[in-house]
Amino acid sequence: MTNKNTSLSLTIENFRSIRKTTLNLRPGVNILIGPNGSGKTCLLAALKFLRDIFTEGVGLAMAKSGGALRNYHRGESTIRFTTDHYYGLRVYRRKRFHHRFSWSLTIAQSGLDQIASIVEESLKIYVPDFSDESAVLSVTVNRSHNQPMYSYKVESSSILGKDVFNSATVLFGSKEEIINRVSSLLDKLAPVMKASGDQSLLAHISHIDPSLMSFVGQFINLNEYNILPDIARRATDQLPTAELSPNGAGLSEVIHALANKNYQRLATTRERSILRNWGAYNVHGSNYMISSSPYAYYPYRRLNPKHLDELIGKISKELSLAVRSITGLSTGIDPTNGKRFVLFEAGDQKFYPEEVSDGTIKWLSILVSIFVPYSTIYLLEEPENFLHPWMQQQLIRIMREQAENKVLFVLTTHSATILNAARVEEITIVSKNNGGTKTNHLDSLEQMTEMLEQSEFGLGDLWVSGLIGAVPAGDE
Repeated sequence: MTNKNTSLSLTIENFRSIRKTTLNLRPGVNILIGPNGSGKTCLLAALKFLRDIFTEGVGLAMAKSGGALRNYHRGESTIRFTTDHYYGLRVYRRKRFHHRFSWSLTIAQSGLDQIASIVEESLKIYVPDFSDESAVLSVTVNRSHNQPMYSYKVESSSILGKDVFNSATVLFGSKEEIINRVSSLLDKLAPVMKASGDQSLLAHISHIDPSLMSFVGQFINLNEYNILPDIARRATDQLPTAELSPNGAGLSEVIHALANKNYQRLATTRERSILRNWGAYNVHGSNYMISSSPYAYYPYRRLNPKHLDELIGKISKELSLAVRSITGLSTGIDPTNGKRFVLFEAGDQKFYPEEVSDGTIKWLSILVSIFVPYSTIYLLEEPENFLHPWMQQQLIRIMREQAENKVLFVLTTHSATILNAARVEEITIVSKNNGGTKTNHLDSLEQMTEMLEQSEFGLGDLWVSGLIGAVPAGDE
């Protein structure tokens, strides 16, 4: 069961180097440490794989992730994701109880063409206070046999409260009407779920309650960044939209949109992909949008207009603290090709991207990726490359501040400098043994925190010395 301090708990089975492990991500900053080959990158890849299943279907997700041979754990034929998550305080048997939901998804190669498919999926909303874990709602899809099976059960309205499904799309009407509306929706999904194993059941029905939407929405707004300085400094075609790509491409367009307060360009990038491929079903006279693209249910993580005017100033300030000579940012146009590039201001002088260091251009790109918050889950692998140790420590500070905007940061590192800026509770140790990749949090958090406070050492110093594990000699 998920710890109350855990923002996301996900059990991953048979994915790449992972035989079976549970990744517990806490609100704020999560730092994965471990030797090379322990499976840190596989954990990030698993999160991205699940995002692509929700947004694009399992077939394309498998292809984007490198294909079946790359993704199934050696000797295994299925991949499985499970979670047990808090659902909310709702009325049950005329009293308010804490509810939870459990969800599982199993993937295998199936059919004549042996294409990746969701062969089993289940969702259950239940009340843990009751010994039988009474099911408020249970939905199951099983495509592992010749005849696909789909079934669901909704508890009776005499048992449930009106708030059991707390979404604006189903909230109107009496309790009986709400429950009947959800049941009718599940009825209409039967042929969709039986016909194809490409799309997730959860992605289709999670809009019935914000708790389910929040879980899926974390993945839909997941972004990974691996900034490549040579790509980030390239001039960019002038486009109607502006968004930083995972490798740093598009940096100049975002800077230009912020500097000129052309914020609509920042918004339309995601909006266009969300509003595609809508389909409609009619349930008791009410339009339900069931899309061939699950994106349709989830608004992208919107930028808060109240803070947009401050962003270019914040980015410039953080950049100037790291590189004292830089006093501001602007953009210019290359007259030979019409492409836009970033200009670095130093008093009356302006410098081209080619004139600044790789560390400077990468730091600027990371700042943009953090301060222009499209992400609810933000992945960053080994950010220390090219970055001065001072920047590495500031990165953790900035992430903690931005985590207040409900961003969950996950990064991998081999940097003692980053770990010296970390807190004990932010560390996840990744190790690998004969059973595959495993994850664990540090033991005796209070004792270790007290020891650090009483000494001149940081977590990075303890890590390098082997006292907290996650070093090659300590991996079994």
